[in-house]
Amino acid sequence: MLEKLRKSASGIIAKILIGLLIISFAVWGIGDMVRSYGRDVVASVGGTTISAGEFRRAYQLQIDAVSRQFGRRLTPQEAKAFGIEQQVIARLTGSAAVDNHGQSLNLALSDKAIIENVYRDPLFQGPSGNFSEPRLVEILRQGGYSEGQFFEARKRDVLRSQITDSMLSGVEPPKAMIDMLRTYQTEERVAEFIEVTADKAVKLDTPTTEELKKTYEANKHRFVVPEYRKFQALLLTSEAAKSKLDITEADLRMIYENEKAGFQVPEQRRIQQIAFKDKAAAEAAKAELSSGKTFEEVAKASGAQETDINLGLLTKNALIDPAIAEAAFALKKDEVSTVVDGRFAPVLLRVTEINEGRQRTFDEVKGDIRQRIESERVAEKIQEIQNNIDDNRLAGKSIREISEILDLPFLDIAAIDREGNTPEGKPAITSNDKDQLVSTAFAAEVGVENEVIRLSNDGLAWVNLIAVTPEKQRPFDEVAEDVKRVWQEIETAEKLREATSEIAKRVNAGATLAEIANELGAKVKSTPAFKRGDSVPDIPPAAISRVFAMSEGAAADAASGTDNTRLVLKVTKVLPPKEATASALDNLKQQTVRQLQSDVVAQYVTELQKDMAVSVNQTVVDLTTGASADLN
Repeated sequence: MLEKLRKSASGIIAKILIGLLIISFAVWGIGDMVRSYGRDVVASVGGTTISAGEFRRAYQLQIDAVSRQFGRRLTPQEAKAFGIEQQVIARLTGSAAVDNHGQSLNLALSDKAIIENVYRDPLFQGPSGNFSEPRLVEILRQGGYSEGQFFEARKRDVLRSQITDSMLSGVEPPKAMIDMLRTYQTEERVAEFIEVTADKAVKLDTPTTEELKKTYEANKHRFVVPEYRKFQALLLTSEAAKSKLDITEADLRMIYENEKAGFQVPEQRRIQQIAFKDKAAAEAAKAELSSGKTFEEVAKASGAQETDINLGLLTKNALIDPAIAEAAFALKKDEVSTVVDGRFAPVLLRVTEINEGRQRTFDEVKGDIRQRIESERVAEKIQEIQNNIDDNRLAGKSIREISEILDLPFLDIAAIDREGNTPEGKPAITSNDKDQLVSTAFAAEVGVENEVIRLSNDGLAWVNLIAVTPEKQRPFDEVAEDVKRVWQEIETAEKLREATSEIAKRVNAGATLAEIANELGAKVKSTPAFKRGDSVPDIPPAAISRVFAMSEGAAADAASGTDNTRLVLKVTKVLPPKEATASALDNLKQQTVRQLQSDVVAQYVTELQKDMAVSVNQTVVDLTTGASADLN
C-alpha cells in the first residue's frame, strides 16, 4: 500500500492535492499542532497548569495502591477501565482550584510554619511521640518525593486545610439523622428458613416439540457457532529487540571506566540523634555528657526512646538536613557532636559505626550496566527493526517472510473466536497481548493492510487477517438435545420460584415452616441475631436485605445463590437497637460529620471549577499513562 501511495504521488492530481495541503497550512498555520504535540501539560485550572510529571507521580501512586489489592501490576488499559486516571485528574484539578482560591485570598505560609507543622504531625513521630527523622525519610522514599517537592506539597496541603477547615467548622448532623443511622446500622433480626430444592418442589412434564421450538427461538443466541477468524501476526517484542542488541564486553568496560565514580559504594554511618526543644536544653545535655553521662542516659532523660535516637545506617545523602549531614559525617567513631542547629530542632549526634566507602569492581556491576544499556537502547533498536520491517513490506515481502528474515516471533492462528479461544475451547494465544491482538483481528478486514499496533513494554505488532468464518446459527434439529436442557433449566427456575412464592404465602396465611419442611423432607434452620451488614451462614446478602424489608412474623422467598435451590424465610424477631454508649454515639456522629464535610468540600470544589476554566489534554494523559499512543 505504501508503495502504491508513493507511485500515486507522482501524478498531476496528487501534486494539486499536495499544493492545496501546503496552502491550507500557510493559511491556518501549523503552530497549534506543533505546540500541542510538545506540550507537557495534562490539565489547566484557571491558568494553573498540572504537568505530566505531577500527574505521572500521582497516577503511579494510585496504580501501586490498587495493584497491591489485586496482587499484580495493572496494565494501563485496565487502569483506564477502572477509571483510575480520571480519579487522579479529578483530585489534581480539584486541588488546583482550591490553590487558586487561596492565592486570590492572598493566603501564604512561611517555611518556618511548615517545618513546625511537620514537626508536630503524628505521622512523622516515633513511638515516644517525638519527631522521628528516620520515619520522615522513609515516608519520602516510599512516596518518591525529594525534600523540596515534599515541603512544597506540604505547604499547599496546609493552605488547603486552612481554607476547608474554615467552612467545615460548623457542620453538625441533626439528632434525627444520627438516630436513623444508628437504627439502620444496629437493628438486629432473627429468622428461620428452609432450603427448597428443585427435585422436591418441581415436577417437569415432557416438553412438546412446540415448546422446544419456542425455547429455541427465544434463545437463538445460545445455539450458534461463533465467528472465527484466521490471522497472522508479526511480533516485534521488546525481548526480541533486546536479543538483537550488540553489546560487547568492551562496551561494558568502557562505560564502567567512564562512570567509575558512579559505581562507588558510599560511606555509611550508624547515627544516633537526640532532638531538644531549644538550644539551651541541648547545651545542658552536652554538659551532662561531658560530665560522664552516657548518650542513652541523656536521651532517656530528654524523653526519647531508643527507637527515636537511632537513625540507622545511612549515607550522607540520605540525611535530608544538610547541617546534620555535615556534622554527622565529620565525627569520629563514638564521638559526640557539639550542638547542631537542625532544621527541625537543635540536636546532638553520635556515630557508633563507620563503613568506609569502596569502589565496586567491574564484575560486580557489569550485569547492571548491561541492563541499563538495554533499557536505553531498546527503543532505538525497535525503531531500527521497524524501519527494516517497513522496507521489507514495501519490497512485497509477507509478514511470515519478514519474520524469517529478521528472526522475529510470528503467530499463525488458524481459528480464533472473540474470547481468544480455538474451536476446541482452548486459548489460542498465551501472550499477555492476547486481548490487543484479538480485538485488532476482529476489527480488521481481509485484504486490507492494518496499521501497526502497540503491545506491552513498547512492543509492536503487524496483524494480517487471512479469512473470516461468519457466525452460524445451528438449526433446531441439530441442537434439539441442547434446547431440551435449556428448556429444563428455564422451566425448573420458573416453577421453583412459583413453588417458593406459594410456600411463603402459606406461611403468611398461618402455616408453619416446620409443617412445610416435613412435607418436603427439608430442615428448618434458625439464624442468630444479625445486622444488615453481617454475614450469615447459608443466607446470601440479597436474602439478608429481604429479611430487613419484612416485618416481624412475615415470610418471603429469596434466591439462595444456587440454581437448583431457593429459600423461604420468616422473620421471628425484630430486635431494636440496644442503648448506645456515649463512645459509640460519638463515633457514629464523627463518621456522619466526616461524610457531611466530604459532601461540603465536594460542592465547594465543584462551584470553584464552574468559575474557573478547567481543561484536560487527554492526548497527553494517554501518552503519559501508556493506555493509548499515537504510533504515526
